[in-house]
Amino acid sequence: MLNENIGRLTELSQDTSIVDQIKDKANIIDVIGRLVPLKRGGRSWAGICPFHNDTDASLHVYEDEPHYHCYGCGAHGDVITFYVMYYHLDFLEARERLAGEYGIEIEKGGFYKADKSKDILYEVNKFAGKVYFEAIKEEGNPALDYMLGRGFDRKTIQRFRIGYADNSGRMLSEKLENNPELLKAAEEVGLVYKQGGRHRDKFIGRVMFPIVKGKYVIGFDF
Repeated sequence: MLNENIGRLTELSQDTSIVDQIKDKANIIDVIGRLVPLKRGGRSWAGICPFHNDTDASLHVYEDEPHYHCYGCGAHGDVITFYVMYYHLDFLEARERLAGEYGIEIEKGGFYKADKSKDILYEVNKFAGKVYFEAIKEEGNPALDYMLGRGFDRKTIQRFRIGYADNSGRMLSEKLENNPELLKAAEEVGLVYKQGGRHRDKFIGRVMFPIVKGKYVIGFDF
């Protein structure tokens, strides 16, 4: 099923991205719990959402599938997205802050240090967003059927540029193969990974929601 948990891909290459290292080390309960008092309840931890005027502990944080979701305002995402929203950072700033807090070294002179590198990382997110959006527009694909069945109309899908990462595992990777710079950037932000000498998509069989800050696509939720 489209909304079934695909789970983390376990066979990653030795070149694990900074994003993956952060998600491995930064337990989402610990990170959010330092900023929002959380109380265990069933399979989630609940607390007052910091993103709206909450009085009902609408924020739920899930450790088994590390993400948070507010059932009041709809805020949702992973540990990096939480820092983006809570501290008003962009994706790279949030990533660097979490990396520093958890002792994850980011090489000097890497893509993320130079201004040009920020441009290329934003560019690859924008490119991926276009690929995902074009995929969901194709008639008969499971993502479109799923969204329409949940009450989303086509205008809403277009307005928010909601997309689809198909089941092939190569939809985005194939489109990036002839552009080594964008392909490397996609690996850096966690959109693709390398296995057995070949790049593959990180997101498979998922509806993709672009996270936009200003004119930039800073990441994706699903």
